[in-house]
Amino acid sequence: MPYNLNRAAAAISLQKLTDRILEKIEAMQIQVHAFHIHGAENIVTDSLSRLASSRDYSLKDEVLQEVLTQLRVKPTIDIFANIRNRKFKRFMSVVQDSWAEAQDCLSVPWLTETPYLHPPIQLIQATLQKIESEGVKALLIVPYWPAQPWWMDLVRVMSKYMILGKSEDVLQPGGRMKKLKKHLPPGKMMTLLIEATRGKNCSNGLQEEEISQNWLSRKLLAAGTAFDHDIDSDQGNSKNTGEASEIQERI
Repeated sequence: MPYNLNRAAAAISLQKLTDRILEKIEAMQIQVHAFHIHGAENIVTDSLSRLASSRDYSLKDEVLQEVLTQLRVKPTIDIFANIRNRKFKRFMSVVQDSWAEAQDCLSVPWLTETPYLHPPIQLIQATLQKIESEGVKALLIVPYWPAQPWWMDLVRVMSKYMILGKSEDVLQPGGRMKKLKKHLPPGKMMTLLIEATRGKNCSNGLQEEEISQNWLSRKLLAAGTAFDHDIDSDQGNSKNTGEASEIQERI
């Protein structure tokens, strides 16, 4: 165990954090009891601790085809892929792959492409920065995680979005992550159509752009809540209802 809050014991790397937690609890005059939750019941936390970081998974083919139809986009190349999970004939890779058109795909210009982007989670922020710097049209697949630091950057560049559903329903795990007992990203997945973004700005200035971004962020949060409600009320048709109702044009 890396730490035990009840015994005030922790691994060396977590001792300072454990001390701060206990000091805060004492200062607030509250009682906290820590107890073990079995991995089978502790789904979200266990998934995050075993998260597949190499993106050894991909969007299911039937889900991707519906996305391309609904958003009316035709990507020309799969950027973060390998020979096993590529979704298009042409692809680039993060690491060396003899079948890829290029390696170290973040260092290669995308200006002449309409890239399909399903980056590893740790590269989402870098991907958004490259999209903005090059101003390309792209299709982006990411987890629906509004609390992440990259969320407002995502809102700023998107033109249309589509909430796809729970990761276990729309993603296909890769063989390597199964072997290593890694998990898919917990929660829902979403896709975004990003138009050319270089130099984009609202006509009435930065303040109006900030208001627009905040409005759209709230709209996305509401869409996620509505999607969950649809699943609870209609298990048999949850995916179709969510996809059909959550496509929105950016105002």
